[in-house]
Amino acid sequence: MYASLGNLDEMKLLWGLQKAKCKKHTNINYIWMLGSLVKLGELEESEKLLKEWESSCKNYDFGVPNVPLIGYCQKGFVEKTEAMLQDIIKRRKTAIPNSWSIVAAGYVNKNNIEKAFECFKEALALLAENKDWRPKTSLISSILRWRTKVPTNRDMYHALLKAFIRNGKEVEGLLECMRDDKIDEDEETMKILSLGEQKP
Repeated sequence: MYASLGNLDEMKLLWGLQKAKCKKHTNINYIWMLGSLVKLGELEESEKLLKEWESSCKNYDFGVPNVPLIGYCQKGFVEKTEAMLQDIIKRRKTAIPNSWSIVAAGYVNKNNIEKAFECFKEALALLAENKDWRPKTSLISSILRWRTKVPTNRDMYHALLKAFIRNGKEVEGLLECMRDDKIDEDEETMKILSLGEQKP
């Protein structure tokens, strides 16, 4: 709605009028406005609005900061995106997997798959509290393609196995890649595989 105005000053005016009329703004109101600012390329303004929301919100919904995070990634400012996310986390906010996935996808777009994998592992570490999250297949595929070009290790395979199982994907091909890389299945591997067997 706001972005259809096509003018930042008019958007701010409408937003101000709406805030004056409605004393309590919901998270979805901020998501709409942030999305409009991102659509117009007003990323610095979106940061200011995010800080305004953070100063008044009672329940931290990562769906709100994810909007400018996506905006910065789309513009290619992935390092800035990661710094923003790290700053939020430092203020004792627990991130969600999707936030780290946004940053990981940004690094993939910049062909920095090693950094993408680091962020992907951060996302996987939060799965226990976010059981409904499903990583995008394109992100997993990019990391797998990278696997063929760089030395791999057990931790990487374990992270990928967890992601495959979460997505209900077949893992036999991944296990074969492990064997090709001379990485035997250990107790931790079997524990991860048992998670797939427990799924209904």
